[in-house]
Amino acid sequence: MNRSKLGLLKSEAEKEPYIFGEALRKEIKSIVKESLLEVLGAREESDQPTQLLTPDDLAKRFKVPVSWVYERSRQNKIPTRRIGRYVRFQLREVLDFMKQLST
Repeated sequence: MNRSKLGLLKSEAEKEPYIFGEALRKEIKSIVKESLLEVLGAREESDQPTQLLTPDDLAKRFKVPVSWVYERSRQNKIPTRRIGRYVRFQLREVLDFMKQLST
């Protein structure tokens, strides 16, 4: 059957092409989009090498003096990476460690 036999104009037939309505279509679209972003975000995190922060960078992120960072590092109160004589920190490790201390 063509549309002219049904008595429908093209614009009338295409006004509501979704069986369940626009609201449901938008909701499904947002759920799928969120799921994809979650999966892609997790993959990107695992694919990328973690960035190492200097004591200055970490102090700026935590809004504390650099001396606080060095002191906590010396006392092994925050996870520290040593590269030769240089001290570096992985932000995720430090945040996870601080979170464990607070619980």
